[in-house]
Amino acid sequence: MILRTRFEPMGIFEYSTILIAAYVAGGVYVWPRYLCLMAGQNGAVALGLSGAWGLLIFLGIVFWANKTPGNTVYQKLVFTVGSTTARVVITVVGIMTMGYLALVGALYIAVLTTVVIPGHRAWTLGLVLVIYLLWLSTRPPISVVRLFTLTIPGLTVLTLITLALGIHNAQFPNALRPHWPMNWTVIGSATISGTYFWVPILPLATAVAMVRRKFRRKILRATVWTVCIQIGLLFMLYAVAVVTLGPEGVAGSTWPIVFVFENIDLSNFFISEIGLGVAIIWTVSFIGFIAWHIWHQGLLLQYMGPKCLNRHYKLAIITAVAIVGGMALQASLDPKQLETLLLNDLAPLNFWVTSLWVGVVMGITLWKQRVKKIDR
Repeated sequence: MILRTRFEPMGIFEYSTILIAAYVAGGVYVWPRYLCLMAGQNGAVALGLSGAWGLLIFLGIVFWANKTPGNTVYQKLVFTVGSTTARVVITVVGIMTMGYLALVGALYIAVLTTVVIPGHRAWTLGLVLVIYLLWLSTRPPISVVRLFTLTIPGLTVLTLITLALGIHNAQFPNALRPHWPMNWTVIGSATISGTYFWVPILPLATAVAMVRRKFRRKILRATVWTVCIQIGLLFMLYAVAVVTLGPEGVAGSTWPIVFVFENIDLSNFFISEIGLGVAIIWTVSFIGFIAWHIWHQGLLLQYMGPKCLNRHYKLAIITAVAIVGGMALQASLDPKQLETLLLNDLAPLNFWVTSLWVGVVMGITLWKQRVKKIDR
């Protein structure tokens, strides 16, 4: 099968916005609740360990992608482990990715229809988002990436401004202190659940191949800085929620981050609806993030799917995600149940599967590099 695997190249800044966009689509509006529910006052420790795992996984994939020929993650996997194993990895990880997108999308629709635009039916908003996704995913991938370059910096600045304003509501300044003695079993479970931010990991290898060759040497360093910025933003969101509501208050709140943003006093500020601005830009970034992954899933489907789907692979992916998301919404509009599926079921599965396949391809790549040095 002949596929178009040469894409318009991008720079380091565009590459970085793809990575940092993960925290936009990660459901941060519900995530602190589960973290505090599991780890209590030691949630910051679990967050740090989750971030360390994410950084190691990102660095492993970037190292492997840089050392392996191919323009897509499928081509790189075939070169490393063969076509059969590559298909197995992509199928398993692809199913997890679609489940992730469906659950996060269902949660996002739930928070929008509950807090931002109450009174609207979830399926109506979902239909609008699916139509927008259908159009956006037909654009070249670089178009979605350029959307990130516009929305991610603005969203980050607005988030930082909102967090700075929210500091004045801090009522539990000691809530971030670790609790001794630490229960490492509980912290370990909270750490694994926090790794769900890095479920959709496959497009990273393809993104590395899309970076202009003159910037390839800077990818590893850019990855470190970008992931550290991402972890820093997550920690600031977590810190503001905890010092405002306390660990028990966060654990008992359905939308802790949204609640914190809603209670920011802007009476003396020149912008009176900053939360609405964050919601609008957040939604655009969120849709772009899903469109990026739908494009990539569609690209992989061209390699692995039936020939009848080759011309309609994007529609097939969007339909699959919409169906799964609709089923999740139909089964229960209770965000806590959707959150449990995401953090208690999908995150541990992703943790072990991702650790396994990334560890294997890293080991094979390092072994090949060593063999080459010995032959020389």
